[in-house]
Amino acid sequence: MADTFSPTAPRVIVAGGINVDLVVAPTETLVRGTSNPGAISIHAGGVARNIAEFLARLKVPVALVGRVGHEALSRWVVTATKTAGVDVDGVDEGEGTVGFYVTIQEDGDLGTAISDLAATERITPDLLVSALSRYGHPGRMCPEILVLDCNLLPETLQAALSWANQRDVFVVVEPVSRHKARRLV
Repeated sequence: MADTFSPTAPRVIVAGGINVDLVVAPTETLVRGTSNPGAISIHAGGVARNIAEFLARLKVPVALVGRVGHEALSRWVVTATKTAGVDVDGVDEGEGTVGFYVTIQEDGDLGTAISDLAATERITPDLLVSALSRYGHPGRMCPEILVLDCNLLPETLQAALSWANQRDVFVVVEPVSRHKARRLV
């Protein structure tokens, strides 16, 4: 896949959250304690997955490293990501299900959101380093940039940073949220 891209584009690996996004858009003012009218849409999502897809659409050679489950929604998200042009060989099918992110919009903007990213939090340091190490061999994309999202646990982030430092790979970290940015400390 790398030979289809511009030789000047940086090669990027993105590691972190892969999930299904449910976007809830009420059509009237929300009333607690009752059913509310609105629209619900489903999207392939996850901070890392979204970044990887955007980069692929810009014709940047990009690979995604993360974890999903074995169920139909996991396969759907991975297929959508691969179709967008992302190398998904670093996506592990683990136990459980794909992560979920549910947002309730208010006036078209993010109002409240809840994330259940248990699959991403099951990415151990060893699992991530093993996936990252698949790259850089002959015939594989050798990354120049590693993008990490803070859906990864602190010890996994540290292992990824160590891997990148040993290979002189530039690192970009997406904090995700105020709560998860604390993982950088």
